[in-house]
Amino acid sequence: MSSHVELAGYSPGNVAYQGDDEAAYLDRMLERKASSLSRLEGFSYLELTPMQRLFVTSYRCPVCKLLPLYALNLEHRNKIRCGRCGNVILFPGKGKYGKLRKKVAYAVWCELRGRYDVPR
Repeated sequence: MSSHVELAGYSPGNVAYQGDDEAAYLDRMLERKASSLSRLEGFSYLELTPMQRLFVTSYRCPVCKLLPLYALNLEHRNKIRCGRCGNVILFPGKGKYGKLRKKVAYAVWCELRGRYDVPR
């Protein structure tokens, strides 16, 4: 018997995964997007320390604690929410890794949703 886990506030019809295969796929997709976007920013993702990689690929929810970027709900640009609990997340695009984190989050969200329109 398999159970569906709701991810990023979407129903099982949109984005739901079962087991470790889908979770591993989401992690690999996050790593791919972070690597390609960091190259565009002018530095190598592989040269980052593990803690710096964590800053680039994760966000902090006050309730759920540290979660990967693919768990964000980016339906509204000004009210980014946690995909698990629905709290509004402070997601600034400032700082060395903040800009890259925001770009990675939107790239992952677009791929998961299967569309290319990013909220303005």
